[in-house]
Amino acid sequence: MEYRSDPELARATAVATRSAIKAAVAEQLSVSTYSRIIWAKCKFPAIQSMLVLRCETGGGLGRLGAAERDNLLRDTTPRTALEVGTASFRRSNAPRVVVGFALLS
Repeated sequence: MEYRSDPELARATAVATRSAIKAAVAEQLSVSTYSRIIWAKCKFPAIQSMLVLRCETGGGLGRLGAAERDNLLRDTTPRTALEVGTASFRRSNAPRVVVGFALLS
């Protein structure tokens, strides 16, 4: 499909993709955990703080102890241009990001 010639198709595809990613996350988490998620204000769906998942016991996270889970989920890196949504990132030809849900499934 050619999105450049059809902005409405591009917009609809983007909305559907964001919804599908959030739905995939929701399917892997308990309702109480999912309801505490705060989605970052950026074009690509990103959980603002992964620490909300520390009490999750399902999927791959359930195989970790509490200390291991906290260590894994704590973000110790500075925010990237993608997370911040800076104009310089939007103008760049940065590669697309692919998100895996290995820890949740």
